[in-house]
Amino acid sequence: MKSPPPDKHYIEVDEASDVLMSLRLLDLSMSKFNADPKWFIISLHSAIQGAAICLLSGTMNTGALNEESASNWIEYHNNRDNENVGWPGVVVADFPELMRRLRSAKKKFDRNSPPISMTNDQNEKLKVLNSCNRPIVTAAIFS
Repeated sequence: MKSPPPDKHYIEVDEASDVLMSLRLLDLSMSKFNADPKWFIISLHSAIQGAAICLLSGTMNTGALNEESASNWIEYHNNRDNENVGWPGVVVADFPELMRRLRSAKKKFDRNSPPISMTNDQNEKLKVLNSCNRPIVTAAIFS
């Protein structure tokens, strides 16, 4: 079994810690919302996305991955004694897909919990949040 490649291009944080840090940033940014909504939007989006990842991951930790990444991890686990099987990458499903999976009994790996029910209004607000977050994050990455 091959070990993961070293990568210095990101920091790694577990999902639960990420949610807690996002909620702390959300709390700090709420007092500044009228002046600059940037960190409020980023932290709210991150907290919701992180919570969705925690809920969907399942015991195999593949429930929040995109389809290709989940398939690669399942293949890796099934063939981990084979030296030719490389370490698969981790690609999380995008925000809209995570929200769809939360509402779908078929896409949830934890069959003991029911799907999350959301009103149409809540769904629309999540879409607006996601559409607001994309340009902010993109601008921050490429600035």
